[in-house]
Amino acid sequence: MDLTKSPSAEEEENDTATENVMEEDEGLSLERLVKILNAAKDLQGLIESWDPCMVRSMQSQNTIAAGIQVYKALFTTMKKERQQLKITAFFTSSASEIILPPPTDVLDNH
Repeated sequence: MDLTKSPSAEEEENDTATENVMEEDEGLSLERLVKILNAAKDLQGLIESWDPCMVRSMQSQNTIAAGIQVYKALFTTMKKERQQLKITAFFTSSASEIILPPPTDVLDNH
């Protein structure tokens, strides 16, 4: 591929299609993790409500809770990262908007 040539329309179209696929395929986003955790919680509630055997009900609820522990930890980590990004973005945008007064010579005032 010649680096001095501009990309053809077909190449640009392929790049755009690749970007769209990446945006659609988020993987485990915070929103999807919330759905997973809520579904597990709902399942635990159904088991508790419908299963007359308390021992079996508790065992299944504990198994579900242990099974989704990985997703809970991932959710907590991703949520902290998202909150940190918001704080960082706030400080960077604020710092660029600060207008400093022009420097003055202290000796001129005497």
